[in-house]
Amino acid sequence: ALWTTGSDGSGGGDEHLCGQRVLRSRRGRAHAARAPGSALKIRNVTVRDIRFPTSLQQDGSDALNLGDYSATYVVLDTGTGLAGHGLTFTNGRGNEVVVAAVHALKHHLLGRSLDDIVADMRSLYRDLTLDKQLRWLGPEKGILHMATGALLNAVWDLWARRDG
Repeated sequence: ALWTTGSDGSGGGDEHLCGQRVLRSRRGRAHAARAPGSALKIRNVTVRDIRFPTSLQQDGSDALNLGDYSATYVVLDTGTGLAGHGLTFTNGRGNEVVVAAVHALKHHLLGRSLDDIVADMRSLYRDLTLDKQLRWLGPEKGILHMATGALLNAVWDLWARRDG
């Protein structure tokens, strides 16, 4: 990746993205440059219970589970305008339990820097699946795996968005 320069090559006229200097890759995509010591931190975790009314007309391909298809939708907010999105699908009222599990696990992400997380993804995975107060529920049990999946997907998405 290269810092952008003025059109005359003088080094003046750096591009900006949301008030930050922009790093432009050789493929021409721009993303915010990270200055040393300016760690991107997760400031908030929003969890949404989203329902798709598939049971009204028995839409979908699942003849066994007739409830509404649902998703636990997670947004990791950094306070910079950059956010990571993740989700996991469930069926009907089971989504309420997965949403509650994400709320129970989100403290493992709050205040952590993205750089620290991606430097050791295994550590985050273990923090989520071996939570001392929840590990007796899993991690090999469905609900915690689904909640962990939504959170980890949001981390991967945030990482990808940051790095362009």
